[in-house]
Amino acid sequence: MRLRPGPGSSLVVLGAGGVGLSALMAAVAVGCDPVVAVDPVASRRELATALGAAAALAPGDGLAAALRELTGGGAHHVVETTGRPETVRRAVGALRPRGELTCWAWAAR
Repeated sequence: MRLRPGPGSSLVVLGAGGVGLSALMAAVAVGCDPVVAVDPVASRRELATALGAAAALAPGDGLAAALRELTGGGAHHVVETTGRPETVRRAVGALRPRGELTCWAWAAR
């Protein structure tokens, strides 16, 4: 299965490094709305908004509620790029019912 978000679908990117920002730019280019980035590094969040993210958030308490509010009940698509188990759990929590999760990294045990 391939990730194919369409215009107007919401997309959250967890991890705003090179891979995450590439996913963000592709989502903006196809018309996803909103596109939201999540990253602990402030400069990466600033770059995400400069590249078209509607919002860029730090992980932490209240993240799931903020993502549900920004996406109208949960994201249609979540792209997880860190491979960290706790971030994968956040990704699942950010989805709306029948939403799609794509993991582009996976951490070894």
